[in-house]
Amino acid sequence: MCNNIFRIMPGKRARKGFEFFTTTKIVEYTGRGASTIEELLKGIKEVDGSVIFHHTHHFIQQLHFVRDEPRNDFAYWVLEALDEPELAEILNSIDPTEYDSIRELRNKIIEEIEKFLKTHNNQHKVSEDKQFYFLRTNTFVFSTKLLAWTLDDFVKIIEKIGYNSIYYHLFESRLQKEQREDDFVLWFRDELELPELAEKMKKFDIYTSSLSDIRTEILRILREYHPENIFEKLRRFIKKVLNLFEKK
Repeated sequence: MCNNIFRIMPGKRARKGFEFFTTTKIVEYTGRGASTIEELLKGIKEVDGSVIFHHTHHFIQQLHFVRDEPRNDFAYWVLEALDEPELAEILNSIDPTEYDSIRELRNKIIEEIEKFLKTHNNQHKVSEDKQFYFLRTNTFVFSTKLLAWTLDDFVKIIEKIGYNSIYYHLFESRLQKEQREDDFVLWFRDELELPELAEKMKKFDIYTSSLSDIRTEILRILREYHPENIFEKLRRFIKKVLNLFEKK
């Protein structure tokens, strides 16, 4: 037990500090639209990866969103404009965390639409004002100059860091680098050498929460894992044991 407590001392320095980055974004219209499912499919196949990323991730940057609505633009348009709830549900059920790259995520979306079209003959074509417009997010990444070496450092920075930074390290960086895990999880496990904390972070479903909820949950996990809480639990346990001996 002593070894475990030592491993999570708040002053324990990581082998490599965690540098927080943030982003600024410019969204632009690609000049491409879709009026039918077939045109949507063709566009998804041909647009660049930044377009796919935008339409499957920008909803997360809303501080508050309606959880019952589709979680990506493709599913939302198919439901609202084409009135295809079955395909919308299929697209909405695709979990981005299961894919290490935008390429893999794109291929899954294409696969599901093509599978749907083999058994459904949807000839619905929407008017120009209801078209799907393919948008691209141009992202510029820069350092915040904030560096965490310890668990305490990390907690203090997460409390005040901007949402764009949290979004970048949890979503954008993972897909850009084509890695299975986000930057926070990798640092906790590989640099701070806290595999238990990394596992707790991995179990949190970040794709079903707003950024404000994500920050709250990250802080809850970190504070729960904080050694002060463990020492307090140990103190209460020892007190309870001593009370039992006193009663005897």
